[in-house]
Amino acid sequence: MISFQGAGFGPTATMFAQLMLAFPVAYEPVYSAAVAGAENPEAARIPIEDFDGKILAIAGGSDRMWASAEYAELIAAHHSDTELSIHPEAGHVFGAPPKLLAGQMVIDSGGSQAANEKALEDANQDLSRVRQEWHEHS
Repeated sequence: MISFQGAGFGPTATMFAQLMLAFPVAYEPVYSAAVAGAENPEAARIPIEDFDGKILAIAGGSDRMWASAEYAELIAAHHSDTELSIHPEAGHVFGAPPKLLAGQMVIDSGGSQAANEKALEDANQDLSRVRQEWHEHS
């Protein structure tokens, strides 16, 4: 299991300080520290190699919520029928501004407005293309 306890004091304290001071909060440092501090992170991994189908893994390389590009690549490493669509400059929410307002909290989802908009456009094209290709061959 992966939990905040495995993240250690530093990243978790920084995140809570950001929350209390109304600074934009980025969850990725805490999430990555929790994974690194887990006793057995492999046990928490979903066995994607058991999935009998095609996968289109879409991720932003500047995601501040979690390491989505890294995990998309991990999916591809464990599942041979995976196509990656990684957008290096995009954040977590394609098409959205990098800072999102959630009530009184500001969440740093990463990327830039321009990169997130471009990633949305490109990801939609990828999705349309693979839907057409995969349905033609099924």
